[in-house]
Amino acid sequence: MLPRVWSQHEEQEVFIDRAAVFTLESRTSAAELQVGQSFLGFGTARITAGHLRADNRVRIGLPFPRSHVETSFLGGEFRIDTLDSVAFPRHGFFFVGQYIHYDAQLSATEHKDPRSFDSVLPLSFERYSIILTLRRSDTGLDIGERLGGPFNLTGTRLGEIAGARSTFGRVFIVRNISDAFGDIVMPIYLGTSLEVGYARGGNFAGPSDWQRAFSVFLGADSIVGPLYVVAGRTIGGGSAIYLMWGRPR
Repeated sequence: MLPRVWSQHEEQEVFIDRAAVFTLESRTSAAELQVGQSFLGFGTARITAGHLRADNRVRIGLPFPRSHVETSFLGGEFRIDTLDSVAFPRHGFFFVGQYIHYDAQLSATEHKDPRSFDSVLPLSFERYSIILTLRRSDTGLDIGERLGGPFNLTGTRLGEIAGARSTFGRVFIVRNISDAFGDIVMPIYLGTSLEVGYARGGNFAGPSDWQRAFSVFLGADSIVGPLYVVAGRTIGGGSAIYLMWGRPR
């Protein structure tokens, strides 16, 4: 049993037809109680109940009215995680499924029952790895899902493709090239990604058709976490170069 109190402040650009039209400021806080069970070497299951408060206002741009929601919620999560590495796995499997019921709608045009799943499956062949990712989310929020940024429709600005619901898939093809760097101790990888996804629904949904992107990257599993230099493009959209620290979503 774990009591938890948290607060989050976020500012995000909201796009219409790929053009940024205003900046939305969101403040969310919650008090919750989690009850769960850990399955050693396999995963976890937990139930969460609590009370949430959310406030949204436009800081820059179109004068939309401020919104405020307070609601109780009850949800559950089931997680399997047997991956041998967070960023560059070669073996194992990852899956997390989540469901939450809110007593009140978080968005006037959406439902009260967000649900999602996220999965990762690596396949290894000597020095090569193929890492498959698939996720699906139905958030109950106008812009609850935002695509864009490195490995998440590379070349698209974060939030340019957004909506209440999304589906996203990605394939990493990675080769360990550490031997080309002599005595360096951290693993170095050269790879490419193929990405496809969409976001739909909500008052500010972007283009709702399937978007396709690709990238090439150099990655390192360093002592401070995974590091990437990424160059990529969304087909029919933009292109970008990134320096990224952290695990790809």
